[in-house]
Amino acid sequence: MPGKRKLKPASERQHRWREKKYAAEIAAGTRKPKRNPNQKPRTSTQRWREWRNRERAKEQAAKYAASRERRSRSRAAPPIEPEFRTGDCRDALNDIAPESVALVLTDPPWGNASEPLYRWLADFAARVLVPGGSLVCFTGTTTWFRDASILAEHLQPRPLLFMPHTQERPMRGAFVRIGARPVLWFSKGPRRNQLMVPTVARSTSKDKSLHPWQQGDAVWQWIEPLADPGDLVLDPFYGSGEWGHICAAMGRRWIGCDLVEPLIDLGDNVVEDDGSATIAGPSELVDRQARGPEPAVLG
Repeated sequence: MPGKRKLKPASERQHRWREKKYAAEIAAGTRKPKRNPNQKPRTSTQRWREWRNRERAKEQAAKYAASRERRSRSRAAPPIEPEFRTGDCRDALNDIAPESVALVLTDPPWGNASEPLYRWLADFAARVLVPGGSLVCFTGTTTWFRDASILAEHLQPRPLLFMPHTQERPMRGAFVRIGARPVLWFSKGPRRNQLMVPTVARSTSKDKSLHPWQQGDAVWQWIEPLADPGDLVLDPFYGSGEWGHICAAMGRRWIGCDLVEPLIDLGDNVVEDDGSATIAGPSELVDRQARGPEPAVLG
């Protein structure tokens, strides 16, 4: 058209200035963001899914925050003196109140002759465990299925746990090498919390100078997520008694029973001023303040 002024194309600097201006106006609420003309408007279902994903993210963040807070309280718990009892566990533990134990952690004798002990343990754990409490029971490589069937009559089965040996051991007459000890995990109904429990707990020591079936200090990895500070942990077959001192250093109440006196002394334990504790003896624990990564939670 004659007389119409021809505009010059905008420079790159002008484009950047306009983008900053539009962004500032959108942030201030004075301008609505431009919608892509090729983009279809969102449906009600899409908007609902976006809202649901935001709510799930908030819930997950709250769970992780609660997990970190619980871990901090767990490591700051003061040590508690363990209680050792001598005698037959079927008689010495009769005074344990129903639904008063958060975790039964034990390593009973295993083999064909031990079936009555596992039947007693199943009845006992079902009586003394709190709702959501756990039974973690070491068992034999050839009898774990029988023992699991006995425990499943009273408790809810959980994934099979393992404690690896420091080196593989040949099994006589079976022509196999055993690389880990199976550990049965059962709970009384749904679990109390959603903290992750490792299925494999590796011990830092292979020392068995106190007891031929001494299992080492890796059980703290199962104690921490399954029992809160101040909760009661029970061991009807404590053997060397090392687990009792581990629970004591972690601030868990512990009662154990066996036919002999404990073979480890609490007098050598060291409790630092900051609340950290180290178990001295044949298998020393690392400081509680440096025990690996934060526990995750179930989504």
